[in-house]
Amino acid sequence: MITVVGCTGYIGSKLCLEFSNMGEKVVGLCLDKTNPLVNQLTQSNIPVFSCDITNLKSFKEAEDFINNNRIDTVYQMAGIHSSIEKMNDLYINGITNLISLFNKKQAPYFVFASSGITDFSKSIVSEIYHPFEKIITKMEYCIKRNTTNSIIVRIAEVYGKGKMNPFEKIDSGISFLGDGQNLMSKIHI
Repeated sequence: MITVVGCTGYIGSKLCLEFSNMGEKVVGLCLDKTNPLVNQLTQSNIPVFSCDITNLKSFKEAEDFINNNRIDTVYQMAGIHSSIEKMNDLYINGITNLISLFNKKQAPYFVFASSGITDFSKSIVSEIYHPFEKIITKMEYCIKRNTTNSIIVRIAEVYGKGKMNPFEKIDSGISFLGDGQNLMSKIHI
């Protein structure tokens, strides 16, 4: 069985549905079960549990399900960018809680969404100046310290139906920063 954390997000919801369409058993974890995507997932026979990975007490219902089912892979797709404090709470405390929850019973494979902003050429976190980069770097170090079977995917900017597509705006005169020689990492879903 596959667990997708952040199952109502843009990437997480598409991941759930694609795995389900491939015949995989999927369970979703999300922060808010009132999200309209929950109905779409449950109609596709994907159970969805509401929990906040930054708060271990909110895991009770999901934890019972996890303890009674074999989870082979956990995809951590949850993200938040509203404030430095909330990002730090999710990407450090939430990731630590998530790893702890699944490592209690078994050590599944983990796939963690990260960001291309991380630069491991810097030898210590104190050399990093951008707050988001610092948080993401700490998250990746936390993952490496606390898991043995994990992959960190550094996702670029994602766009698609319902999201701003930068390439549709080129003819309207939009200009990208830089001298035209810079690389832009875009992923279309």
